Amino acid sequence: AVASEVMKRSPSEFEPLDIANCLWAFATVTHSETPAISKLKELGRETLQEFTAQNVAITLWSFATLQVRDEAWFEKAADFIVQHLAECKSQELNNTLWACATVGVRLPWLFIKADNHALSIGLSEFKIHELSITLWAHGTAGVCNHPFFDAVIEEVLERRGIESCTPREVSNTAWAYS
Repeated sequence: AVASEVMKRSPSEFEPLDIANCLWAFATVTHSETPAISKLKELGRETLQEFTAQNVAITLWSFATLQVRDEAWFEKAADFIVQHLAECKSQELNNTLWACATVGVRLPWLFIKADNHALSIGLSEFKIHELSITLWAHGTAGVCNHPFFDAVIEEVLERRGIESCTPREVSNTAWAYS
């Protein structure tokens, strides 16, 4: 029902948040690209400069969950994220890097810029889960940034304590070093 409604609507009826939220909703209930998802992807491509960093991160998360690997879309979105790093919170950075790694879009320059931004806002702003997923994304994408890794380990081990980590967070972190 929702997919057919998306297909009936005019592109001008969709705000960036509508596009991101529809994609998120589809990603939570389906696992393949449909005509409605393709339409939303194209609408997003056309209106990306109107998005917020949060809209872009939600969209990339949705694409990764749906296994939509559109390198040109990811590269354009990565450029947007880098231009809007000041508005990126920990979750936007985490979701963006996770999405790139999950679908296998290699953008090492995005990882390095996101790492530098994370360090500038302070790793204390990140939940341990976000830090472990971010390190997992680095390992999966084959991006090794020793100063960032060292800072994360210092934050987790020395400031928060390993006992504050779940087994999944420990394994995600270990994966990054493999």
